[in-house]
Amino acid sequence: RDVNGQWVDGGYASLIGTQWSWTPDQALGEGKWEFRANAVNGWTDEFTLEIDLTPVSELAITHAWDDFGINTGLLHSGAITDDRTPTLNGRAEANSIVYIHFRNALSDWEVLGSVQAGADGSWVYETDRISPGSYQFSASNNAQAHNSNSDFALTIVSDAGLTPQIISAYDNFGKVTGALKSGATTDDATPEIRGVAEANSTVYVEYRSAGGAWQTGYSVQTDHAGKWSFTPPQQLANGEWQFIAKNSNNENTSPVFDLKIQPDVFNKTFTENFSNFTVKEITDSSLVINGATITFSGEKSRITDLLNSRHLHLGTYGSNTSAKMVIDLDYLTNKISFDAYGIENSHSPATIIIYDQYNNIIKTEICTIHQWSKYSYTAPEGKMIGKIDISVAGEYMGFDIDNFSYTALDYKQNYLNEPEKNAVFKDDNADANHFLPITKNATINIDDDITVLNSKLVLVNGEKDIFIENDYTQLMVMGNEGDTVKLQDVLPEEALTNWTQQTGTVTIAGVQYEVYSHNGSDAELLVQEGVKVELI
Repeated sequence: RDVNGQWVDGGYASLIGTQWSWTPDQALGEGKWEFRANAVNGWTDEFTLEIDLTPVSELAITHAWDDFGINTGLLHSGAITDDRTPTLNGRAEANSIVYIHFRNALSDWEVLGSVQAGADGSWVYETDRISPGSYQFSASNNAQAHNSNSDFALTIVSDAGLTPQIISAYDNFGKVTGALKSGATTDDATPEIRGVAEANSTVYVEYRSAGGAWQTGYSVQTDHAGKWSFTPPQQLANGEWQFIAKNSNNENTSPVFDLKIQPDVFNKTFTENFSNFTVKEITDSSLVINGATITFSGEKSRITDLLNSRHLHLGTYGSNTSAKMVIDLDYLTNKISFDAYGIENSHSPATIIIYDQYNNIIKTEICTIHQWSKYSYTAPEGKMIGKIDISVAGEYMGFDIDNFSYTALDYKQNYLNEPEKNAVFKDDNADANHFLPITKNATINIDDDITVLNSKLVLVNGEKDIFIENDYTQLMVMGNEGDTVKLQDVLPEEALTNWTQQTGTVTIAGVQYEVYSHNGSDAELLVQEGVKVELI
């Protein structure tokens, strides 16, 4: 019967003894075909055959099976399991030999074993006992190379299991939505809490308002990859809230996940005309204005009444002045504007640098405005403005601004993000003027700071096999003794929540580095010996 459901007369079969065979006159097309035979006594049952002209794409590990412990069942790629002998299941070309390759952390791919696919193309492979760790498995049609299109990840934990983790919250209310990190502010009174735990397990979630009693009795089931989510049954009141997760076998809880619930700031406009400030030299390093905080460096700035307007003057008058101010907005916006004045010489212009919500530069502009004029900038689609730097170097009279204005669209430092390639990342523990440039040769110098890194940053900014040939994406961290690197996970897509230090060190250009691998991805970090590493 063809793919259209019509039975087609295929003619007679060839008979040899008591066995017969039949071959179609013309090649059959892709799709599902049914066959039946009649030898006077009636029709046989239908025999179904699916023809796929691209069998290599069908070679895959479809799932694994956990039959150990309390939490058993189907496992998807990326799952966390306490079964030390998980059963792998997959598909291949009918009756073909399937080679199972695997690797752990920094190890190379190696053949684990082989199995023959059945007549229907399905196969099952029983693994030997495997030590706890993060593994990748692959099904291939040869013993020499793994098939990257069939990679299947599992994390095997000890019999004690894994303490559930809260990865993010999700805001799906209001004008701006998205994944939130711990400490974020949201207008969603019923945020969805998301996390990971052992696949097919029960996760118990507790939450409370700041200083209040824990609200208990809530549980959710993880899916076949170990992901789970929980939404409070009632709307949360405005204020600060805390969430924790744990499992039934272990009283250890996840780190506290903090959220602040408060009304949306969408479309609230902030304008500063400096009329409420006293005319004087600014002796402090910062100035709080309506909707922002300005920090100063270089020569002294001042509030002045010159030019028929009370306003902010950057730098000093009557000399070649060099100064900088950083306008750190209280909220995110997509457009800023201000009045500008004061560039007497186009050879020494002011420089305006605008940063997005992730501290990436989205605009660098040279400003040569002399008379009072309006300056405005609108961020590109998908970007919001979080900070503006304005600086002068060797300018005769400095630079003046007035009537600074923006309209708030969202709270700051809320959202998880994927950093851009070769972007500049601000170290949240450093001062306002210090940044961490990631160079083109996949090297970062932390330079006497505490630096927080995650696997996404490594994967996006690193390079494959640049230091060690092992199929991993690598990023090198250079620093001095006493510097600190904190390794963390912050993304909901990540199946794992830990890093593993490998045994020994590697030497590159005469310098020794410790190697850290992220369980469940190809991220690998080389940290110069002497730099302190904290796994968080």
